[in-house]
Formats: sequence, structure tokens, C-alpha cells
Amino acid sequence: MSKKQEIGPLIRQLRLSKNMTQSELAKCIGQSPSSITMYETGRRFPDYETLEALADVFNVPLVLLNPEEEISAQPNRDETYVQIKDSGIRTLALDSDGLSEKNKRFIESIVAPIIEKLKEQEERDDDHDDDNS
Repeated sequence: MSKKQEIGPLIRQLRLSKNMTQSELAKCIGQSPSSITMYETGRRFPDYETLEALADVFNVPLVLLNPEEEISAQPNRDETYVQIKDSGIRTLALDSDGLSEKNKRFIESIVAPIIEKLKEQEERDDDHDDDNS
């Protein structure tokens, strides 16, 4: 399953965790309910603006919904990292209490590569800082 196909179940899980219908989510982000269906089933991938709107509605970092984009290319990379470190992981941990073990493992499979990428970036930044000392 490609990263683009994995986002569908994540959108669905986030939507259900907020007790929202597809129609309610569609209204919040200015899309049609059929668009939400296509996103959730993997028949269509949301554009960047839609991903931003989804991140806002679900109160999650954008990088969680768009893991294929290089973190270093993200606008406000440091701000994104802080959101993940300080609130995103904590939110995921708290919101996962009512999830099945299967869904918890699914979320972990998405978040773990993001955390690894952040650690690698932090190491590169540290190495760069050491080189400039």
C-alpha cells in the first residue's frame, strides 16, 4: 500500500474519532461528501490545501497527513516539529484510548516513520551545528 493509499483509512479514523459524518467533514473543509468518500477509499488524494484544512479540523500536524513530503521542504519546519513533539504525539496518545489494538498499530505504523525522519533531521542539524562551531 502506498503512502497515498494509507491516508484514506487515517482520514476515516480521524473523522470517526471526532464523531463526524462524511457530510459534516465535507462541510468543514468546503468539499463534497463524495470527495470525502474518495479520499477515505483511496480513489483520490487530497491536494495540499485540502490536507491543510483536514489537519486544522482534526487538530493534527500537517506532516501526519502528508508523510511523503520532505519535512525540510515544509514551510515552518521547526514549528511543525514542535507541534508534533509537544502536542501531536500527546494528542494521538490521548485519543487512542478508545481505539482497537489494530487501529493503534495502524497509527503507530504511520507515526513511527515520521518520528524517525524527524530524528534523522535533528541529527543532521546537530552535525551541521557542530561543523559551524
